[in-house]
Amino acid sequence: MEVNGYIIPPPMETPQCIKVLTTSPQKNRHPRRCGCRTSQEDLKQAGWLTSELMRQTAEEKPTTIERIILLRVCRNTHRQILKVADQSATLKSLVQAYKESCPDLSPYQTMPRLEEELFEPYRTRSRTNSVQHLLPLKINQEQYKWGWIYIFDWPRAPGFLKIGYAKASAEKRTDKWGLCHPESTLLYHVELAFPERMEKLIHAELADQRHRLRDICSRCKEKHTEWFAVTIEKAQRIARDWSTVAASPLYMEDRTLTQQWVSRCVTAARDIIKIFEY
Repeated sequence: MEVNGYIIPPPMETPQCIKVLTTSPQKNRHPRRCGCRTSQEDLKQAGWLTSELMRQTAEEKPTTIERIILLRVCRNTHRQILKVADQSATLKSLVQAYKESCPDLSPYQTMPRLEEELFEPYRTRSRTNSVQHLLPLKINQEQYKWGWIYIFDWPRAPGFLKIGYAKASAEKRTDKWGLCHPESTLLYHVELAFPERMEKLIHAELADQRHRLRDICSRCKEKHTEWFAVTIEKAQRIARDWSTVAASPLYMEDRTLTQQWVSRCVTAARDIIKIFEY
C-alpha cells in the first residue's frame, strides 16, 4: 500500500526505489514509482534484516524497520530526503505503517500457534510417485548433474524436517531458506549425483510422513510441501542409502537405468528394503 508517497511494506522482488512519484486516478493502474534502483547489496541486506525482525524485541524492531525502508529507496535522492531533519516525521510514519501492515512480522501472518496445526498431510499420486515407478524413468540431461541433498529443522516445527535438493551448495540454500524460515538449521547435507531424482526417491520413501504448511508463505507466495514427520536419524539413514545408490553404476550413457537396477526394482516389487540389499 502507499503511505505518504512510499510503498509500505517495501517489496523485495525488485530493486526499484519504493518512492511513488504520481498516483494514477484510475483504480486499476499502479502508481508511477521512481525509476532509480537500489543496489543488489542493499536489496539483499534489506531481505536479511526483514528475516531478523522475527528474532528481535519490540524495542529493537523500529530501528531495523527504519533501516529496511532506507535501504529500499534510491541512495542519491530519496534516501537523503528521508534522512533530513524535517522528514523525520515522515520516516516515523512509514515505520509505524510497516508495523501495522505486518503485525507479527512473520512469513506466515495467520499461522496457528500450535505446532500440530502448522501442517497438513500432503499426498501425491501414489503410483506415479512410487520408488518403483520413479527409479526406472529415463533421466534428463539437467537431472544428470551433481548437487546436494539437505535436511533442515525449524524451531517452530519440532518433530518435522525439511528435506530437499540444491544445485549449488547446501550452505547457499541455507541463506535463501532463511528468508522464509528464520532460525532454521542445516542438520545434514550430502553431495551426490542425480540430486533431483534422488530427492524424489527420498520423498517417495517417506510419502506417508509427508506434510505441507497450511499457510502460503508471504515471502515467496508458495506453500512449502517438503516437510516430513520423521526423526533426523531415519532421515539421515535414508539420505545416505540413496547417496550410495547414486554412487553405483545406476544410469547408462543413454540415461536409462542399468539392467542390474532394473532387475533389482522388479525383485523389490513393493518392498523398498530389498532395493538396498547388495
